[in-house]
Amino acid sequence: MAKVDNIKKGGLIKGSIVSVLVTLFLILIFAVVLKFFELNSAVIMPVNQVIKVVSILVGVKVMLKNYGKNGLIRGMLVGLVYTLLSYLVFALLSKSFIFDFSVIFDILFGTIIGGICGATLVNFKKWFSNFCLTFFDCCAIL
Repeated sequence: MAKVDNIKKGGLIKGSIVSVLVTLFLILIFAVVLKFFELNSAVIMPVNQVIKVVSILVGVKVMLKNYGKNGLIRGMLVGLVYTLLSYLVFALLSKSFIFDFSVIFDILFGTIIGGICGATLVNFKKWFSNFCLTFFDCCAIL
């Protein structure tokens, strides 16, 4: 039983770390876009939310690769751990640990989005896989 629990925790940690890495990568790309194009500052918040959703989706997908059950719970856990890890990483980078209502909102947002992603991926696994294959095939053609 202990071996199974360790494997499950490993999947949670792996999915959460992958999510944080995806976030760092996408924020780097967005920073480059902001550097070269003058975008309205109102664009930053929605793009950050989209980056969070995409990152959580990827992390949940990584987590559910080996564990195809309980997508809601597993997704919520990935969303929660991802949010806490990303807060820690960005607080360290900015050297500012401010815990206020926005952090609580981010934790709730990440947990809820993780649950939605997990439930969706478990229930639409075949459809999602076909969609991704089609999407990446179209991107390769372009």
